[in-house]
Amino acid sequence: MLVFGGGENKQGFVYALDLTDMNWNRIKNVQYNREAHSANLIGDSIYLFGGYVRRSNDIHKYDIKQKTFQKVDTTGNIPSKRYGHGSAVIEEKLYIFGGDVWTDPDTTLYSLNTNSNEWATISIASDFLPPPLEYPSMFNFENNLYLFGGYN
Repeated sequence: MLVFGGGENKQGFVYALDLTDMNWNRIKNVQYNREAHSANLIGDSIYLFGGYVRRSNDIHKYDIKQKTFQKVDTTGNIPSKRYGHGSAVIEEKLYIFGGDVWTDPDTTLYSLNTNSNEWATISIASDFLPPPLEYPSMFNFENNLYLFGGYN
């Protein structure tokens, strides 16, 4: 299990918990000084988006096998800076919705294709559109995205 950043982790250290012996170790040469960001596993990499400490809409990727950490350059309809958003994965795509964006509320659903590193906005095919939400839970079930909770 990996822990990236967090509210009390001001230095931005990244920690790994070995689930066999329950020992914590700090991962050297990796720092991620954020809170209220998202972290999603896609393939052998953990994608981290947004967060708060400095306003952010960037993507970082930690390759679990290679133990490398890098910023990912993206193109397309890049989401505005935010924290407290919902995120989920379907196949090779990362989806982002809501969060505190420091501007007008945002009800746009964004998708990052992790093969091309290109962002897109997604039309929501529903008679009910969710309100702008902060801290919602979002998850994938049978290749459908579900949004639960949060507040506006």
